[in-house]
Amino acid sequence: PPEAHPVPQAIMSKQAVRNVVMGVYRPAYHDRVWLLVNAEPHLDADGAVDYVVSTFSDITKTRQLEADLRLANERYQRATEASKIGIWEWDLVSNDLYLDPNFKGLFGYAEDEALNDVEFWKETIHPDDQQIVSNTIERYLNGDIDTYMVEARIIRNDGQICWMLVR
Repeated sequence: PPEAHPVPQAIMSKQAVRNVVMGVYRPAYHDRVWLLVNAEPHLDADGAVDYVVSTFSDITKTRQLEADLRLANERYQRATEASKIGIWEWDLVSNDLYLDPNFKGLFGYAEDEALNDVEFWKETIHPDDQQIVSNTIERYLNGDIDTYMVEARIIRNDGQICWMLVR
């Protein structure tokens, strides 16, 4: 309804109304554009609204990019789930570890159950395979091999031992 739009809201409240997203249908183009609307009331000496400055920013491309990104993320999630692939990334400078939910699931953990901690995950490597994993990491970091890839046993949360190919 018209009274819900930013300018009437700013007039009624005598306060700024910011970052209102509005979809506007354009009949001439048979499309919809998305606007980010701000309304800033300016008051006279008596405190009454003298005028309102309203700005409109076209955010249609941003909204489309956000929708495209959501779709790409959904496809990525479905693809990794279907292929039983877990994605991980280890920042060696900060020692931060990113693990997607599929990675944790392969080890029998729920997303909120397992830590994104390098030491936690080192403990999931079978004791007999820890040396080969460490050696492969060292060889990769030293530039002796071009690709980090190692096959090793892991111990799942339920105690089951499974072979994993890690790259």
